[in-house]
Amino acid sequence: MTPHNSTTQHGGAVVAAVGVFDGVHRGHRHLFEAVRARADRAGEGNRTLAVTFDRHPLHTIAPDRCPRMLTLPERRLELLGDLPQVDDVVVLHFDDDLRRLTAAQFLERLHRLYGVTDLVMGYDHSFGSDFRDPSPDHYALAGEKSGVGVSRDTPFILGGEPVSSSRIRVALAEGDAEEAEAMLGRPHRLEGTVVKGRQLGRTIGFPTANLAVPAELMLPRRGVYAGRCLDRPCLINIGTAPTVTDSAKIAVEVHIPGFSGDLYGQSLSVDLTRHIRDERKFDSLDALTAQLNNDLYSLTSL
Repeated sequence: MTPHNSTTQHGGAVVAAVGVFDGVHRGHRHLFEAVRARADRAGEGNRTLAVTFDRHPLHTIAPDRCPRMLTLPERRLELLGDLPQVDDVVVLHFDDDLRRLTAAQFLERLHRLYGVTDLVMGYDHSFGSDFRDPSPDHYALAGEKSGVGVSRDTPFILGGEPVSSSRIRVALAEGDAEEAEAMLGRPHRLEGTVVKGRQLGRTIGFPTANLAVPAELMLPRRGVYAGRCLDRPCLINIGTAPTVTDSAKIAVEVHIPGFSGDLYGQSLSVDLTRHIRDERKFDSLDALTAQLNNDLYSLTSL
């Protein structure tokens, strides 16, 4: 993701939202609908702006507390740019200089560099080195100092609770790919490069592409999942393959029925749609093969 240092200046209003926007989920889209509505109410020709960061702020502030991400940076930028409510996207480099800005200083920078006149905040969003200020009007006052009107949006509710990136991570940690998809508005995607693995799968009739997933990307709970890859249904095993190895290393193995091409060294995207079963150790390769055939039947019967 390449940071943008400026955006087109014009005489109208620029209504922005600021955040990591990890996953660009339905809650984020709800927020940008509010941004678009505010811009439209201000008159024709007004612009909307998504202001995001090249990394999660906790990566700089407290690396040990930084969560695994739902989307890699380039994917996140692509998803933001595809939103019909968003006219421009600005990516800021989150470093110590940025983290030291107060809310008023940050808003003043948005106003000066990008022409931001209004900011719509997410229901639980906070920013600025002074964000712990107890005043309920903290951001409104910061906006007055910087010439930016500030308002806060309502949450997007699903299943009785607000949709958030944290809630999606919990669903994935529990292996609930369907619940994660409901909140994301699309399946959770794993991305990486195909690397050589143990090459055991082909000997039992289940060749796999072994996906080297970047460490910052969120992996769901260990197990076997149904999904899609290369526009085909596929099986995804996430785990240590305890039947064939004692290694504790987590691997992502993708079996694409009917596919026989060479994928080594290529980038691959896999969408997870449903958890089929947990990973377990089998007594023999024959027992593992029988279970994989059952998994495959479950996949084809979807």
